[in-house]
Amino acid sequence: MITEKIAYNTLPGVRISNLIEIEKSPKHYRYLVDHPRKQSSDMSLGTVSHLLTLEPERESECVVWDHETESGNVSPRRGKSWDAFVTENKGKIITTPSEIRAARAIARAVRSDPIVERAGLLRGGRAEYIMRWEDGEVQCKGRVDYVTRGCVTDLKTTNNLARFQYMAKRLAYHVKMAWYGMGHEACDPYAEGYPELYIIAVESQPPHDVAVYHLSRSEVDEGLIRARDALETLKKCLETDTWPGFAGGEMIRSLYPTVIDDGIDWSNTDDTTEQTD
Repeated sequence: MITEKIAYNTLPGVRISNLIEIEKSPKHYRYLVDHPRKQSSDMSLGTVSHLLTLEPERESECVVWDHETESGNVSPRRGKSWDAFVTENKGKIITTPSEIRAARAIARAVRSDPIVERAGLLRGGRAEYIMRWEDGEVQCKGRVDYVTRGCVTDLKTTNNLARFQYMAKRLAYHVKMAWYGMGHEACDPYAEGYPELYIIAVESQPPHDVAVYHLSRSEVDEGLIRARDALETLKKCLETDTWPGFAGGEMIRSLYPTVIDDGIDWSNTDDTTEQTD
């Protein structure tokens, strides 16, 4: 899977996880493309849990880094011994004892969930399905967690399922799912219209509670509008080779917007940062 991930990352094309950044500004998008995010420990757990959930037959591709320090903790993933381990296990997914235990528990929770099973979301389809298509002169790409005929499913791990819907909105999951729907429609010659979109969310900590979300028509429509708007902005930037920031080189002549009407009661909010999956 590491090999596949590297191959996907090197494929030409715009990916939605980068494109969504253009809503901040083209400058933010350009920076993210030139400076890709590094994988965090949460992302590493997500990689392993995705593999064991979506393709359990490939668990043999995981290798456990279980070197310990004198205090009995797992050794940091750096230094000569780590470099030698990586070289020895090239092409494998390197994980830790705690990660592989958690990933196995997550996989069992998801695959045994009655709604997942009843809806057939992870049965009879293709995992880690790579899509490539063109929109005008822009090459696009996407990698879907699981695809069946007329159905696209994404698997998400989260720290708190009760807060998942809030986090999903903040991280624009509906825009990303709409993008996958666009790709599915463009790439599948047997597609009968736009696919149904689902997200399976599972807690990364015990008891690994699971919830299944089906995107509504209004959520899909909003996601499509934002994805297409972002793509049009990118096309203009590519045509002119200009990547303006938020202010666009202009002075903003008011500190506050003229009208604030976003439906949020700001008196009960704060500026805290929550760890995302």
